Amino acid sequence: MPRNPSTGVYSKPAGTTPSVGQVIDPAPWNALTTDLGNEITNSLPRDGSAPMIAPLKAAGGTVSAPGVGFASTPQTGLYLKGGGLLGFAQNGVDVAFDQDLVYAVKSGDYTALASDDNAVHRFTAAATLTLTAAATLGANWHYCVIADGGDVTIDPNGSETIDGAATLILKDGYSVETICSGAAFFTNKLFARIQSKADSSAVGDFIVGLTLSNNGASPNTHIDFAAGSARTGSSFVSSATSEASDGNICGWHRRRRPRRRRRCGECDLLCICLAQGRRPVFRHCSLDLGDDRRHRHNAAHRL
Repeated sequence: MPRNPSTGVYSKPAGTTPSVGQVIDPAPWNALTTDLGNEITNSLPRDGSAPMIAPLKAAGGTVSAPGVGFASTPQTGLYLKGGGLLGFAQNGVDVAFDQDLVYAVKSGDYTALASDDNAVHRFTAAATLTLTAAATLGANWHYCVIADGGDVTIDPNGSETIDGAATLILKDGYSVETICSGAAFFTNKLFARIQSKADSSAVGDFIVGLTLSNNGASPNTHIDFAAGSARTGSSFVSSATSEASDGNICGWHRRRRPRRRRRCGECDLLCICLAQGRRPVFRHCSLDLGDDRRHRHNAAHRL
């Protein structure tokens, strides 16, 4: 076929360049018209009436001149990056997309690689996670770690830091998102705020659980505390189910209460103190008492 399959250049058949007065030889001219018909058939119609029947090969292009672009905006389109990667250009600027999220389970120490970008790794045992050099991972590299079986120590490369520190210990039961700037690593800060007592006030004060109930076996002398946790300022307390009894009374109450504990005559509640080594103040009930009864009630409980 006269069209060169490598370059696409068309060359007409020999014997089809006539001179004045020459008698036309029908053989080469018939071959020319047949060949022209075939090449027109093999051309892609601009109106889109027929599709390609073989792969369409485009120029590699660059970010400023994509190989596949648009007539109205030639700097927007597709181009070929180094290493055979497909690039997307928008007004001459490369557009980056996240890789597919990949979940994997790790049972021991691991080194996070560039290929772990946008990965989620769940560690089922205590481990050390070493981060490849930030310059190698590059800016915008990000990685999620879940500690589900032990603490995970995240250790950046060399003198590099994570949230300004040499390492970050991710406690069992927590997760953290790590982001690379190209020179250092940072997290989404939530875990760091919970872990750091200096920043714990930013989480806010709260009480979860720790509800009181009369002990089933000794309802007049023991109070049960449901499991729970509480935070105020930089102090955090977490406790399993426990029981308050004589052994939980502070020294101030132990010295001043009778051997047999008495109930408040106004609200019928026992005076239980959970303070350690300081004079406690309690508000034992929220009953709608009259003025006289409220005065006696408050005096009984030193409110």
